[in-house]
Amino acid sequence: PTVGSKVRVTPAHVDPTMAMHDHVWLVRGDEVLDRWPIDLRGW
Repeated sequence: PTVGSKVRVTPAHVDPTMAMHDHVWLVRGDEVLDRWPIDLRGW
């Protein structure tokens, strides 16, 4: 993919994957529904 393109990721282990990011995007198909903050620092 090129810089700025959208990619869909399905992680094998969601807990440590989520802990590495500041927010998660919620999507349905190609539509972005929302963005949720993630606060798992020090997890």
